[in-house]
Amino acid sequence: MPKILDDARDNLIRVARKQALTNGYPGMTIRSVAMECGYSVGTVYNYFRSKDLLVAAFMLEDWNREVEDMTAKCAEVSPAEALKVIYDGLGHYSKLYASVFEDRTAQKSHALNNRSYHMRLLAQIADIIEDALKRNGYTYSKLLPGFLAESLLMWEMRKCSYEDLSEILNKLI
Repeated sequence: MPKILDDARDNLIRVARKQALTNGYPGMTIRSVAMECGYSVGTVYNYFRSKDLLVAAFMLEDWNREVEDMTAKCAEVSPAEALKVIYDGLGHYSKLYASVFEDRTAQKSHALNNRSYHMRLLAQIADIIEDALKRNGYTYSKLLPGFLAESLLMWEMRKCSYEDLSEILNKLI
């Protein structure tokens, strides 16, 4: 049975995040993370079966923090302003992990291309939009929050300026 070390998982995630953000996706390896933490490579594999799962762990932590931040900010603004907050949050996250999203090896990862992850991401964004609409007394089609979420995500990925997009979005809400 593998030995479980106190705080090892958190240490691995912290070091892997730092290495990926500093050296890019290819510069972060299981071996380099293990070495910096003072663990054997086998110890890393006790916690994460692959590099992709280690990357997914810290990206998920950061995404969850981004969602919490967007949710808190959107609770205090109009739906139109909430869309801008969400767009900015998506931009912040995609800029932070640009080296992962743009790396061909990472793109082949099951974790980055899985449809279910995309659907969960959209649902989280749509929930924030729906809360902003409800809180402000808007009447809307049940499809609108999902449509807006998909639009924000797609246009942020294409690096469209929010000013160009906002004219269309504001007509929808």
